Amino acid sequence: MSIPSVSTTNPDREGAVSSRGELAVRQRMRIALELALCGAAAVGVGLRWVGINAQSMWADEGFTTWLTQYPPSTILKLLPTDNHPPLYYFLIHFWRLLFGNSVFALRSFSALCSTLCIPLMYLLARKIFESRLCGLIAAAFSSLSYVLLWYANEVRDYALLELLSCVCVYCMLLALERATAGRLFATGVAVAAILYTHNMGWFYAPGLLAFWFCYPSEMKFRERMKRGASVAAVVFVLFAAWLRPMWVQVRWVHENFWPTKPGVTDLLRTICIYSGIDPDGLQHALRAQIPGMKLLGFRTWAGVVLLCLGTGFIFGMRSTDSAVRRKVLAITSIAMLPILLVFVDSRFLTPIYINRVFIGAGVFLPLLLLAPVAFASYGNRLLELSPALGLLIAACVSVGVHREQRDDWRGVTRYTLGLPESQRVVFAFQPFCQILMNYYADQLAGPDSPVHVTGLMSKAELEDATNPNPGIPPLAKADPIGMLNEAISSGRYKEIDVALQMFRLPPSLLAMPEFLSSHCVSVTTTDFNQIRVTRCMLSPK
Repeated sequence: MSIPSVSTTNPDREGAVSSRGELAVRQRMRIALELALCGAAAVGVGLRWVGINAQSMWADEGFTTWLTQYPPSTILKLLPTDNHPPLYYFLIHFWRLLFGNSVFALRSFSALCSTLCIPLMYLLARKIFESRLCGLIAAAFSSLSYVLLWYANEVRDYALLELLSCVCVYCMLLALERATAGRLFATGVAVAAILYTHNMGWFYAPGLLAFWFCYPSEMKFRERMKRGASVAAVVFVLFAAWLRPMWVQVRWVHENFWPTKPGVTDLLRTICIYSGIDPDGLQHALRAQIPGMKLLGFRTWAGVVLLCLGTGFIFGMRSTDSAVRRKVLAITSIAMLPILLVFVDSRFLTPIYINRVFIGAGVFLPLLLLAPVAFASYGNRLLELSPALGLLIAACVSVGVHREQRDDWRGVTRYTLGLPESQRVVFAFQPFCQILMNYYADQLAGPDSPVHVTGLMSKAELEDATNPNPGIPPLAKADPIGMLNEAISSGRYKEIDVALQMFRLPPSLLAMPEFLSSHCVSVTTTDFNQIRVTRCMLSPK
């Protein structure tokens, strides 16, 4: 008689082994993803410092370079005709005293501010979403956003504005967690520092206020009102001295600012770039690889970005947990409210809509993508991660395809200094352009160069840091044609070179090409993107 076989396999044990195996695979995948995100953040740090002086400084950087050679008291005298508060200029003044006047030294302050934002974004996201993975994704977005990389290499205040916004939000989170006097004071100092960095900080204030009242905390509404009032008092005490000069700057902006009214396309472009996406660069790169491709243009990428951000927002707002809803609403407010307020203001009042001024708000936009990662319960981790990782991959590609170039005043200066005729003069009538040509002429040829670069200001006026009353003469009241005519009539020169930034030429310079054509034996032009160098050869006397 045959004896039936008896199975010795334990189904429960098999299931346990299978579960442990799946858990080990998921753990390895998580570790691999976290290592990749850490690597991405490290690459972003390197990109902020490698090639920091690869491109020339442009006009606004030239103004910063000129202004910050003066002591703070003189800087304050000059700011009413600018649209920026003094904090960044003060910091750069002392920074250059410590580290010098090279392009690397001047830009390294912005690179440092932008670098510090990466670990700070990690801490912010980890505290908000209570997830190390979310922190790493946020740090990777901050690290590899092409627009943040761009302003990390610029002698302007935008990287500082980004850093101060991150510090401010982190201080608010700490204060909402436990409202000690030190944390509330730090929040007030951070808000005041934002206002002292850029006047657009006033449009950030409603977003910060909404974050303060929306973000979940054990602090009751009435207590938030009281604590918020104490923060506002700190801000008022610190900022009161600048209220009058700020009003003068606001009036100047209303009379002289140049932007046009924004449209819906401009708003969508802002959302794209602060999500790390360069729609124009991606369109150009992908269509070049796929001839005849009509998709993958601006509308495609704008739709993808809105879909991903909308997924995070809708998921959060549909959560049954009120804390999740309030977190998502707080993040949306601080990221989008300043952008929307400036958009509406620019549509109906004075146009002031420029993408770079939103850097302190837009830096938080990718946090919306993390709601599904932190709070979803689909059971499918890939589905939960797909909006964030999809846009992060597109952001990495955007860094590679972004081809924006600053005005090449270094190249213009090198070209004009290298021309063969020694008996000549070089004119740069736009003041910021003259500042840059003098700056690069000193670096490339030294102070004893036989070629004289001139314009509305003398070399002494440009470089004398002891001048108690410096100033930039308004081009609208100058007579550049008269200056050229005087140089031609003097008989001292065989050649006159004129470098002009062709973007937004003022009326006093529009007649320049016709004047040169009628007074020169021969005229040749060389273009450097939006800069044109005109060589005027004169007949010997």
